[in-house]
Amino acid sequence: MPSTISLRTSLGLARQTERILPRFDGLLALAAAVIVFAALLASWLTGGFTIDLPWAPSLDLRLAFTLDGLGALYALLASGVGIAVFAYSIRYLPLHLEHMKRPLRDGRSFYALLVLFMVSMIGLATAQDLMVIFVCFDLTAVCSYFLIGF
Repeated sequence: MPSTISLRTSLGLARQTERILPRFDGLLALAAAVIVFAALLASWLTGGFTIDLPWAPSLDLRLAFTLDGLGALYALLASGVGIAVFAYSIRYLPLHLEHMKRPLRDGRSFYALLVLFMVSMIGLATAQDLMVIFVCFDLTAVCSYFLIGF
């Protein structure tokens, strides 16, 4: 009996969140962008950081990121522009989706693509390995393709 009640409750909550949560996806993405901007700014002000992890040791590939002066400039620029885009899209996207007669939950893929685009731009700005630069550059290209088609 308790499992039936919990199942019914969870199904009811799932229906409610399907209606309510898409409106907060933009706020969540905006909050993530602000946190990333603040973390990058704090890291840059304290001297930057270096992450160097083995990726494929047999091929001498490593996952290496460094936040230096130039990388910080472009990473802060990418996250700052991301904040502006998220803030604008919170108001614009529901109107666009309504005009195009698309469900409001389609905004989730839009925000996911924007977050991935912003993160890959930051990765591109801080990458120290050519393969990581290539992967981040390709991620920005793929995200751009799908965002333009959105």
